[in-house]
Amino acid sequence: MRWGLVPSWSKDIGIGAKLINARAETVAEKPTFRAAFRHRRCLVPADGFYEWQATGGRKQPWRVVRRDRAPFAFAGLWELWEGTGEGSALETFSIVTTEANATLRNIHSRMPVMLFEEAQFKTWLAGTPPEAAAMTATLRPGADRGLPGRSPGRQRAQRRRRAHRADGAAVAVAGPGQPAVRVLRFG
Repeated sequence: MRWGLVPSWSKDIGIGAKLINARAETVAEKPTFRAAFRHRRCLVPADGFYEWQATGGRKQPWRVVRRDRAPFAFAGLWELWEGTGEGSALETFSIVTTEANATLRNIHSRMPVMLFEEAQFKTWLAGTPPEAAAMTATLRPGADRGLPGRSPGRQRAQRRRRAHRADGAAVAVAGPGQPAVRVLRFG
C-alpha cells in the first residue's frame, strides 16, 4: 500500500504525490475521492503524527500522540490503480483531514480525522456514505473529539501548556470523557 491516492481512472501515477490528504469537507463530492469515499474507506493505524509549525521563516516539527500512547486510526480512502493494464496494479491511499481543532490550530490549520473507538471504526468502514459523512462532521473542530480544545475551565492548563512550549517539554491536555493528547516539541 502506497501513501498518495492514485485514482483508478488516472493515466499518471505521479498524481499520487499531490493526493496524500483528502479534505473531509469535500471528500464526498470531489471526483478524485468520491468513488473511494463511497466504496473504499480504510483505517490507517497510527500512534502519532507530525505537524509543522511555520515560525519566523522556519518550520518547527511537533509530534502529536495520545497521552496514554495508545494507538488510534486515521480515516482513510484507498484505490487500486491498474496503470497501463499490463498487470501492474498498485494500491494507494489518502488520509482524510479536517480543520484543526483549538488544541492544534496554532501549530497547523489542518489535522487528520482521528478515530479512537470500535464504533467509529465500524461506522467509517461499513457505514453508508451519509453515515460516514455525518461521523466526520462530528469529528470536526467544533466537537474537538479526541483532541480536546480550549475552554474557560482549562485556563490553568492553557498557562501550563504555554509554559511547557516555551521550554520544549511535553504538553498534556485532557478533556472530560475524551482521550488525552500529548504534543511533544522536539528539535
